[in-house]
Amino acid sequence: ESFKGTNRYILDYLLEEVLKNQPKEVRNFLLYTSFLDHFCAPLCDEIFHQPNSQEMLDFLDRNNLFIIPLDNERIWYRYHTLFVDLLQSQLTKADADTIKIIHKRASKWFEEHSDYNEAIEHSFLAGEFENAARLIQSQAINILNHGAFTTFTNWVKRLPKTLFQSKELLCTYYVIAIILEGNPFQEIQSVLKILKNSNDKNTSNLALIQSLIAVLQGKIQEAVNQLKIVHQQPPLNDKFLMGIFELLQSIIFTDGIQNTEIQLRQTYNSARNSGNLVIAITSLSYLGDLYKFQGQLNQAWSTYQEALDLARLGNENYLAVGSIALLGI
Repeated sequence: ESFKGTNRYILDYLLEEVLKNQPKEVRNFLLYTSFLDHFCAPLCDEIFHQPNSQEMLDFLDRNNLFIIPLDNERIWYRYHTLFVDLLQSQLTKADADTIKIIHKRASKWFEEHSDYNEAIEHSFLAGEFENAARLIQSQAINILNHGAFTTFTNWVKRLPKTLFQSKELLCTYYVIAIILEGNPFQEIQSVLKILKNSNDKNTSNLALIQSLIAVLQGKIQEAVNQLKIVHQQPPLNDKFLMGIFELLQSIIFTDGIQNTEIQLRQTYNSARNSGNLVIAITSLSYLGDLYKFQGQLNQAWSTYQEALDLARLGNENYLAVGSIALLGI
């Protein structure tokens, strides 16, 4: 009933002339792989727990059953959008459990093949929220180091509230992400409240967050006081949190312009070596600001350019954090 107009006639034709004429094994393969945005033989083998998926894909390809190759080697495929609509319309509520199993198996396969975005998405679709939270937390440092704050926060928002609140480190990453995104302070405070009331409260991480907020609000003495707490137990094994800690130290604990320059350069080198692009680019941008303040305009320009080169994703696309350098230029 959801299909109307010309599409309705096309789908009726596909149903009567294409789908119903296929053997049951082929129909089932088509129906259940329709929930995969893209697929290959090894993935389908995992989905169906059988080793003949390549033969099935070859059959579909030879018979032009609305399968579209996504590469020249014909390894990855997808279905035509209209065909997906038709296939999914044939499934009933009785198929819901099977569909969840498909997504669960797909998540496992994608995780084993290091495609974590797909693994997380299929965990959500399977209703496996605990597993989704585990995957998100495992990828948080890499995602945040590359400035993909929106991707990260969108994932976290899809988790059940009680599950999210039970994950202290995930809450820590989330509140820092929404701070750096510039979200409303009321939202930031609500997550801080969760962290303060957590049974697994990490005093050092909480102080780091409060120091970051204090710096952004211009409350330098409060930031200093909070960083002294972090000094007692720095997040040495967390590249993302350690990068923020080192950057805040570079900004706050300084003794003259020359020492600030040295600290920022050291923070940049440390962040670059650990893969924390957000902190590396921010450190360079602040260093450019420092050169500009001293009237060293050529040095400032080359430092901003260095930051932009690091932020470049290709063509004219940049990481969002590169905007700090652009503002300096």
